[in-house]
Amino acid sequence: PLFPTRTGEEIGDIGAARFNIYNKELETALLSATSEFYARESASWIGTDSCPEYMKKAENRLQQEVDRVAAYLHSTTEEKLLKECETQLLANHQTVLLDKEETGCRALLREEKTEDLKRMHKLFLRLPNSTTCGLQPISQIVREHIVDV
Repeated sequence: PLFPTRTGEEIGDIGAARFNIYNKELETALLSATSEFYARESASWIGTDSCPEYMKKAENRLQQEVDRVAAYLHSTTEEKLLKECETQLLANHQTVLLDKEETGCRALLREEKTEDLKRMHKLFLRLPNSTTCGLQPISQIVREHIVDV
């Protein structure tokens, strides 16, 4: 290996010493700045955008981050970066998005907006599942919709 670690393993072509610097000096600051950026941006979107508009923006931002990692960062950063983005863009606003009066999950079901419902499923599938997060709250709304119909 070009840059062996103490245990004799190779970490890409960066090397252990450089990789530690990357983690400490760049990645940590990048994750924090990304989290703060998306907290501000999502707070702005949630107040003005419909649920489908918000989801399209979130989907676009998540893809931009994947592309940014591929172009500029070490591949090990992707999972951590996406987790920060998902938390700020999706998890922190899920309840508000689902409950938006005219455009939330219930409205999408009523109006049979299948593309928007697919996008919702795809996005919230990324989150850990609990009673307030991920697909479980959506499935509860779908159950209620079925009973009401």
